[in-house]
Amino acid sequence: MMTRMKRWLWGLAMFLCLWLSAAAAEETVSFQAILPARNGQAEVLSVYLETEQSQAHWLFLPSFADLDNLCIHSGEDGLMWPWGEAFQSGQAVNVPQQFALLEDGVYSAELLRGDETIRLCVMQSANLRTLFFMSDDPVNHGRAWISDCERHENETTGSMALVDVNGVVDHAAKVSNWRGRGNTTWDYDKKPYQMKLEYKTDLLKTGIPEESSRTWVLLSNAMDLPFLRDKVALDLGLELGMTETSRSEYIDLYYDGEYLGIFLLCEKVEVQNGRVEISDYDKLIESWNAAAGQMDLDALSVGEGVNAYGLPYTYTEGLIAAEDPSVGAYMVELENSFTLTDQCYFSLGDGGKVAMKNPEYASSAMVAYVSEKLETARRALLNHGTDPETGTRAVDVLDVDAFARIALINEFSYNRDGFSASSS
Repeated sequence: MMTRMKRWLWGLAMFLCLWLSAAAAEETVSFQAILPARNGQAEVLSVYLETEQSQAHWLFLPSFADLDNLCIHSGEDGLMWPWGEAFQSGQAVNVPQQFALLEDGVYSAELLRGDETIRLCVMQSANLRTLFFMSDDPVNHGRAWISDCERHENETTGSMALVDVNGVVDHAAKVSNWRGRGNTTWDYDKKPYQMKLEYKTDLLKTGIPEESSRTWVLLSNAMDLPFLRDKVALDLGLELGMTETSRSEYIDLYYDGEYLGIFLLCEKVEVQNGRVEISDYDKLIESWNAAAGQMDLDALSVGEGVNAYGLPYTYTEGLIAAEDPSVGAYMVELENSFTLTDQCYFSLGDGGKVAMKNPEYASSAMVAYVSEKLETARRALLNHGTDPETGTRAVDVLDVDAFARIALINEFSYNRDGFSASSS
């Protein structure tokens, strides 16, 4: 009995070893497409997907790929076509002729490796430019490094290339900073990103010099499955005359060779010519404090105060700032307790949190001034246009036309964040 048990366990162990070896071997198989482009070339890696229906390696190709002459490399030798011909790694393949058309736009081929069948599927995008980002250190600071942090605090460097539908490289540059972005959207598998280029450029090809910038965002649209709401809302803002609304364009994104899907390439909301054109308090405060020998603003303590409405706020202690807080302009962002990471912020009467974005470091007088203005406007809007305590009207503290446009766009696009969080 013991001998049989030993044999059974030995057989089971052998089966597990063989199964694990086969699984490991399956994982080692990979495919890579080399795509020529004018002024360069691109590499696209296959993705192994396992569904209830089938298991297959997928090559998701950009618009400019030539399916009639596709150079495919395999991760190992010994693969055969079903008709007995060896699969030559690196040799051009005519996908429409050598692959079966499963459905509109989906090609499939079954390759043989001994007694094993390996399926390779090919799909191609259409009518979109393609952005390739390659990490400088993909092993240690690649996509996993960026994704595996709670609040997108990890950063990396690399290079990017933006290729048009004809295979022409519109722009190629070093990326001095690449990181994640977003609040709720950062918790999804398809994550949004922000990149900062070494030099200013007009990635959207507007032809307007002021639209050139170093910093750009890539919205993942993880909660916008039709890929319509963000784009429609932004375009509508521009059509309504809100000239500081971010311009945008759909692109395909490849991160270290792997296709991540359709993203919305957008201008970042920031104080700058061609973006939000107001006085740059951040630069002013940096220069004022630098002149006084105060270089490290992060080292300053955070103080707490209460405004005229009895609502709490935080500010930067010991900061050299404007004596009159009503001079200049401020950029703030509606947040909530879960997403708030800013040093200077204030509370509204309804419990909402508002972060100071520009200036990032603000004096007590500055935060108190802005917080009271917004709370006055909030109370006036809730009471037929007039603050019941002060008698101040909403029209005295709001650009009513601009506010109406924002409200209409948020309602029209059913923007859940429009009145709760992440709204500048």
